[in-house]
Amino acid sequence: MIKTEKEREDYFQKLIKLSVEDVYDPISYFDWLEKIDDNCLWMSPELLSFYNTPYFDQLSDESLHKLTKQEITNFFSMSINGEKNIKMDMLKYLNSKYFKEESEYFIHFLGEENKHIYFFSKFCTLYSEKIFQYNNIAFNSFENYEIDRFIVFIQTLIAEEIGDYYNVFMAKDMRLPKIIRDINHRHHLDESRHIGMGRKLCKSIWQELSLTLNETKIIEIQEYLKKYILNFFNDFYNINIYIDGDVTDPYDFRTDLIQSDSRKEFHTKVASKLLKYLRNNQMISGELYHIQ
Repeated sequence: MIKTEKEREDYFQKLIKLSVEDVYDPISYFDWLEKIDDNCLWMSPELLSFYNTPYFDQLSDESLHKLTKQEITNFFSMSINGEKNIKMDMLKYLNSKYFKEESEYFIHFLGEENKHIYFFSKFCTLYSEKIFQYNNIAFNSFENYEIDRFIVFIQTLIAEEIGDYYNVFMAKDMRLPKIIRDINHRHHLDESRHIGMGRKLCKSIWQELSLTLNETKIIEIQEYLKKYILNFFNDFYNINIYIDGDVTDPYDFRTDLIQSDSRKEFHTKVASKLLKYLRNNQMISGELYHIQ
């Protein structure tokens, strides 16, 4: 935890220095090929929304390759949508008196989010020729400014922590085309700083905020965060993946996947570090799922 203003300032100056040393041009950074071979994996099989299900074992290589193309398009589209939302939320607090030590780093943070939107969008439009769209559902019903401030930053951290699990896995997967590995690796390098910031900032905000709340409100926030995590995972099961991937009965297929114990176990594994952090700081309590 950052205990003093001096420690807080020193920490964010360190992040600024790391961002400046790692600056890059997203236009020239990647080796953009004209196309990617359709007859190969575009996403690690272990990360697919239907992995470890009977359906996965029945697929031909051709069908599997087609569905991995849809899944990586969905993952990168989720990232585009998430980066846009993060930018809008973060801009509300730029140059805020509450974040006077952080505001300079927020500018670097926002600049990196712009780069992410660029390279995820370029990949989807160049190789997939589409970007999946999402209906942003506003779950946050808190009218308290201090609670809203915490929610903005903890939601950002949740999205980054879960997405980073996928980034790290695919960056190392030599079965994937180089451009896909490179994009995941580059995003992870930037997100490692963002996650570090988010963990320290959310812990500090929550410890300050929770002292002002009664038990009922704390439990309400804790339950809200679990609901947010579950709904975030649901976006990995975009119905367009299964429609465009020629899955029979795609709506029933999606429902069965989301409700399956094997997928719930996978989500718990992906979010294990995040859940440990949230529990250790009393931001949530109990299990994410009650698996029978």
